[in-house]
Amino acid sequence: MIFQNILHLYVFYCRFVCSKWVVCAYIAGAYDYLMKVAVRDIDDYQRFVKEKLAGLENIGRVQSHFVMTEVKNTTQLPV
Repeated sequence: MIFQNILHLYVFYCRFVCSKWVVCAYIAGAYDYLMKVAVRDIDDYQRFVKEKLAGLENIGRVQSHFVMTEVKNTTQLPV
């Protein structure tokens, strides 16, 4: 996803700031952004993709991955 101007970036931000969006990171590699969303179930995720992501003009494609088992999740940094 590449934003053509600051207006597109603002619209993108506004659509997600109050949604199921938990994490969004601009990344290097094959994809532009990595998003982590919190949803109740697969149907809730499907609605999120169809109603939020698919409606954005700058979205070329969406690829999804799902966590099967969380091994570690912490925000504490080793000191």
